[in-house]
Amino acid sequence: MLCEPTAGVDVGTRQAIYEFIASRARADLAVVISSSDTGDLLALCTRVLVMANGRVVRELNGADITDNALLHAMEETEQV
Repeated sequence: MLCEPTAGVDVGTRQAIYEFIASRARADLAVVISSSDTGDLLALCTRVLVMANGRVVRELNGADITDNALLHAMEETEQV
């Protein structure tokens, strides 16, 4: 379980963190990430649950995880 894994780090460190997390996932470890950084979610996740007011408001999977889809999910609006 990682909470805001790249908060406050420089670009090089961010990439190293991404590579480490991905290596753990490839080793068949479950990785759960809580992040408000859409870059983290786009780089690392195969499934995203967007929450608001303590409930899941949207689930995105695979190719459906895009910057636009994440923004709409966080704003609880529909994509056009």
